[in-house]
Amino acid sequence: SFEMSCNLEDTIVQVKLFLENVRQLVMERGLLVEGSTEQPSLIVTLVVGESEDGSPGAILRMVLQKIFRNRGIQFMDNGESLLVDALSGIHEKYPPPVTVADEHGG
Repeated sequence: SFEMSCNLEDTIVQVKLFLENVRQLVMERGLLVEGSTEQPSLIVTLVVGESEDGSPGAILRMVLQKIFRNRGIQFMDNGESLLVDALSGIHEKYPPPVTVADEHGG
């Protein structure tokens, strides 16, 4: 678990690191074998806050959803939170830095 800061870029990095740490812990404990044909899942809840238009929660939700779609990470919007399969999608050991402009296509 972690606290989301007010800075959007920092929060995105925190989410990416959190998901990578979950995946790493699962691999270290032998619950996930890289290259396995089995597709395990581990659902985590990311509380993003209100989804009211223009609110920080709505902006964060939109950006995270775009990142998750681009990386093939399975998720479901659940009101004030996102339910995310931490073991799905494309994961990089050391992801490149991300800027808000990158995520908005600019």
